[in-house]
Amino acid sequence: MDMSSNATSEHFLVQIERLIDWAPLAPLMHAISTRVHADVPLAALKMSLIARWYGMSEAALLEACHDRISFRRFLGLPATDSHDDVRLAEAFRRNITQASLEAQQLILAVEAQLLAKGFSIKSGAWAEAAVVPVMSSEAVPQNNGSDETALFQPGEMAKLLGQDESLVARGGVQVAKEPLQNTVSAVLEPPAQLDDTPVQCTVEWPWNATTELKDSLNIGREIGFCPVADEIQPYRHVSRRHAELRICSEGVWVCDLRSRNRTFVNDDEVPTGQAYLADTDSRVRFGPNFVILLKLKH
Repeated sequence: MDMSSNATSEHFLVQIERLIDWAPLAPLMHAISTRVHADVPLAALKMSLIARWYGMSEAALLEACHDRISFRRFLGLPATDSHDDVRLAEAFRRNITQASLEAQQLILAVEAQLLAKGFSIKSGAWAEAAVVPVMSSEAVPQNNGSDETALFQPGEMAKLLGQDESLVARGGVQVAKEPLQNTVSAVLEPPAQLDDTPVQCTVEWPWNATTELKDSLNIGREIGFCPVADEIQPYRHVSRRHAELRICSEGVWVCDLRSRNRTFVNDDEVPTGQAYLADTDSRVRFGPNFVILLKLKH
């Protein structure tokens, strides 16, 4: 379906509704319900998509979902009857506070589904977001069943941007497309030895398990390299040796091992082959859709 010719005439959310196939996402939606111990309305999940794509805070989102006809149509709400608004707001808050990892997995799965159909999301704040065709050079190759890491090239999604673009809109503001500036130096390497009093860290996995990080932990699909490699096998965009988590007194070093599809801490890209210090609770993403949570206690 070529939408490049009529993208300006059709509303963004109408396009999204036509492109998303919710049936394959049922297990992810069930995971959210299991986590919060309650049924989750589809409208509450759609609110998470709106918040991400329009760059909205919770307060701005709730106000917009009350006032904007296009949002209410996308959520399946009546234009004038706000009887269910409070219930949806409570469900949305429950999702983002109690099932943040599962909700993030669902959002990334939706975006991966759009990408597989040849489209990526160009986000905006109040200015309309847009569905944009992915250029042929950005097409995602089909997995042929080999052990090679699948290359992920998602256009403008999740900071994996086309290298030929010099500017990208973020929250209505144009910023230069420069290498990510971290709180660490451009040539930083993590300390060779641990400090005497490292923080306590718990790793929360997508399959509802946890691991106490005692020293270091390898992330990847190679058996013997990563202790949870079997569970990671379905995530074909994760490299065989993707990253290392190393604990220290200030937090956890997230070290990218020159992975093919990059490593991200709270959507900030870790420079290839370098490290990023996560000193608070953080969401770490390996490639486009494998996400873990780091829970730190100093």
